[in-house]
Amino acid sequence: MNNNLKSVAIIAISAIIATSIYVARNQNNDIRTQEQKDFDSRIEADRDDGGYDYDCSDFKTRQEALDFFRLAGGPRNDPYGLDGDEDGVICENFSF
Repeated sequence: MNNNLKSVAIIAISAIIATSIYVARNQNNDIRTQEQKDFDSRIEADRDDGGYDYDCSDFKTRQEALDFFRLAGGPRNDPYGLDGDEDGVICENFSF
């Protein structure tokens, strides 16, 4: 194979790879889980209704509160104060 043909082949392969990467990135730019998407939709709907400050009484079970806490960013980020004393345990003084 002569040098010109090799160069054309390399350029063509590079273009195919670059296009594949571009398409893959644009198709998968949202890597959130369905659980995170559902959570974000819930928060967005509440925000559209004037906002809402969640507290332990808004949940039927401790697990539901814990799932919400985790999805909201806890324990590093607890925007709703579900872990009032910041010890990583939420709704300590609340009976479900």
